[in-house]
Amino acid sequence: MKIKTCNYLLALSPVFNKDRVPLFESFDRERSAILWQALYLNAFEVLSSFGSTSYILVLSESDKGYLPERIRNNSDNIVFGDLDDKELLFRNMNDKYFDSNENNIVFLSNSIGYSHQDISRSDNLLNTDDDTLVIARSLSGNLCFTGFNHYPDFLKGNKYDYDFILEQACRHNSTLFTISNFISVNNISDFKVLYSELSKKESLSYCSQAMHEQFTHLFIEYKDLLK
Repeated sequence: MKIKTCNYLLALSPVFNKDRVPLFESFDRERSAILWQALYLNAFEVLSSFGSTSYILVLSESDKGYLPERIRNNSDNIVFGDLDDKELLFRNMNDKYFDSNENNIVFLSNSIGYSHQDISRSDNLLNTDDDTLVIARSLSGNLCFTGFNHYPDFLKGNKYDYDFILEQACRHNSTLFTISNFISVNNISDFKVLYSELSKKESLSYCSQAMHEQFTHLFIEYKDLLK
């Protein structure tokens, strides 16, 4: 029997191994790690507290041995893989997970801004017999997450990009839904957007007070970049 829906939190790089995390623009390695970890942990908090679906945490092999306790305690929900070879990673995930679920939604770890309501909406859009995709776009035009009820072959490649998926979905005649106004953190401009959006009361629907405090430390430290 298939599980109704499974959500996946896909790390785009090492997150918890500070020696391997990518540097974020003018941040030093310590602060870069804090940013990537805060984004991942915030997404984990949202997905793990959404009771009507299961979830899988997809992490780099490099993060083994560096996981914080709250992630480590979910060992049954963790998949380690080579994030540089997404074709192999997604092929393995399709064999082990995607094919066992009616709906699958993959969230990118540098994204924030989606609430339980957004997840429910995406799940509902996928509840159809048609070959359906949902793609979520950030305020800066980047991919934040994508959902599907039939695993699309074009996700087997290493290009995980909003415009690419949009083009391929149209080419393959999939039923397509696009939703927007999320945040994808890739550069200082996005960091400014993150600061602006988290200052709004509405952000508590997708970022708890405890997670707000983690981001606030970075906003204070890099306040000159926010001008």
